[in-house]
Amino acid sequence: MRNVLRLYVLRQYVLRPLYVLRSTFYVLRSRRKIKRRTSNVERRTLLTSDVQTSDVPYVGHRTFRRRTFLTSDIGRSDVGHSLRRTSDVSVIVVLLIVVVAGCVSGANSAWRQATAKELKALIPARATVEKERIETEMRTASGVTDGRGKFIAAVLLITAGYSAEGKYSHLLITQVAIRVGHKTLGPGEYVFGYQRVDGETLEVKLYQASTGVPIGVVRAQKENRGGPIQSVLITPPGSARSVIQIGRFFFEYQLAE
Repeated sequence: MRNVLRLYVLRQYVLRPLYVLRSTFYVLRSRRKIKRRTSNVERRTLLTSDVQTSDVPYVGHRTFRRRTFLTSDIGRSDVGHSLRRTSDVSVIVVLLIVVVAGCVSGANSAWRQATAKELKALIPARATVEKERIETEMRTASGVTDGRGKFIAAVLLITAGYSAEGKYSHLLITQVAIRVGHKTLGPGEYVFGYQRVDGETLEVKLYQASTGVPIGVVRAQKENRGGPIQSVLITPPGSARSVIQIGRFFFEYQLAE
């Protein structure tokens, strides 16, 4: 399924724009060839005209003037060809930049906030954390989806009475590889907990959910803007800020592929 999705994205966002770019290149090259042929015909006409008038009385002076004009005209024509060639190359480069930018923005802009129904189908009522099955508080769930069956979501764990109390606070589920800080998290389930460093910073520790193996540490900064406080909030990748927010604190993430 993952390979099929990759092939679809490759064809939709890379190959199809490249086909358009190639067609545009061929059109520009054909136009340049037509202009070049037209210019060559005009040049031959001027040369023929100059030879035919060489027997006219007082031809020396007039021939000199005609040939001077012809030489300068050919020079201008060559310069024109160079400018048009440079212009065509510039157009192709700009189109390529637009296509690449479109591919990147298209791949990211497809992500959106997941609905409550989608999150309920994704997040288990009890998460497997090491050797325990800990209840999740579904009303706190937040997540995003690419609209093609891939999700990134998080939910609060009810750890009271479990050995995980004080160590883990949230379950994180990702179905795509993401990068958090200097660590890449592959598709799977993770848990994280946090400790306050100071009034502006939290230290968030990430673990494998099934084994409790530490993954890494990331710093979450305080959000100074007002608004409602949520237990956890995930914003879509490719938006103004791709973040995982815990209460008033947040840390950034991005897609790893």
